[in-house]
Amino acid sequence: MKNLLLVLFGLFLTAAPATAQTIIDLEKGGKVRAKTIDDYKAEARMAEIARRDSVAYVGLVRSGFTSLAADSLNEAEENLKRAIKLRPDAPGNHVLRYNLALIEMARGESKKAEKTLTDILKKHPDYVDARLARGEAYLQNGKDAEAVEDAKKVLESDEEISREMKARAHFVCAAGYYAAHRFVEAKSELLQHLRLRPDNVNARLLEALILLQMGQSVESLNRLNAIVSANPDHLDALRTRAEVQTQLNMLQPAKGDYDRLIELCPNDASLFVERARVLITLGEKRAAARDLDKAVELGMPTGMVQSLRMLVR
Repeated sequence: MKNLLLVLFGLFLTAAPATAQTIIDLEKGGKVRAKTIDDYKAEARMAEIARRDSVAYVGLVRSGFTSLAADSLNEAEENLKRAIKLRPDAPGNHVLRYNLALIEMARGESKKAEKTLTDILKKHPDYVDARLARGEAYLQNGKDAEAVEDAKKVLESDEEISREMKARAHFVCAAGYYAAHRFVEAKSELLQHLRLRPDNVNARLLEALILLQMGQSVESLNRLNAIVSANPDHLDALRTRAEVQTQLNMLQPAKGDYDRLIELCPNDASLFVERARVLITLGEKRAAARDLDKAVELGMPTGMVQSLRMLVR
């Protein structure tokens, strides 16, 4: 992608209008005539506007990417949109729109990002960066089959793709297959991802969940214990283990994980609700009631905990 941006900047900087030597009048009875001094002045002004616009465009693009690197999403979005508006037909605008889609994804606007990326791919179907990003957006939007399809196309593309992109594509496939309850395929794709990214904790968590769904609960829990041991304050690891322990009726260990999660995230209302579920099963109704009250205090709608409140009366 860096090479593409360098080419893009080169196109912006070298664009220049050609010089004509004759003028055609388009009024009634128009004719070809020689240029006058006024024509040359007008042409010079237009050339200067085009040159100035091109320089301004490049400046906006550079500012946009600088803002992206600094995680200043609002500034990046403003600069990239201004660049596109300034030169709507610039040859590299699909790259700018791709980065606008990434900003939308970062904001949790995955449906909006999906549309932006689909529009890009209609004109640039071989743009693998956009296709993989759309696969990730599809995954967030619950379109599992579409996510796998896009990721597979990236892996089968004739374009040279990086090790990191291959790893991302395999992860999208694994997550999509998992969501579709196709656990054998999910495990196969995840193993290929882990060969490229063995340090990815989230992939290790997904692996543990796949093992659980395949009936290997002991091995699943062993994997989760190893992950938490290596990453004792990893929120996703603790939460995943707590949920698995709850499913396996290991309620005291699950409560311990929720205790730790609440220490780390005391303002997360959902954690109090989940711990309340465990406490109710353990018969600790008063403690569960306190957790439900705390969840409502933190903003959880009363209606969402009403069924649990009925169990602690």
